Amino acid sequence: MMDSNDIATKQDIRLILEKVNLIVELVGKLKSNAKDDQPEIYLTSKEVLQTYKIGKTQLYNLRSKGLLPSSKALGPLLFPKSAIEKFIKEQLSNSF
Repeated sequence: MMDSNDIATKQDIRLILEKVNLIVELVGKLKSNAKDDQPEIYLTSKEVLQTYKIGKTQLYNLRSKGLLPSSKALGPLLFPKSAIEKFIKEQLSNSF
């Protein structure tokens, strides 16, 4: 350790920068893992229609073609929001 009378060498500065870069990398990984740990949000058919302004027939065509996954466990048909947003992004990137 250096005390207040010591002068930092280039090697000291390199070591500090390496540690800072490691910390930045670890924080980035933690942030991305935190996003992955979020619970999936599911939307009902009605919510999908209202949120994304599509028609009922279009929604069911996308579902029947396997383009939008859905689940019907003990109740209404549910669509994972992340899958809908992924589908929209893919469609937008394919259109340009």
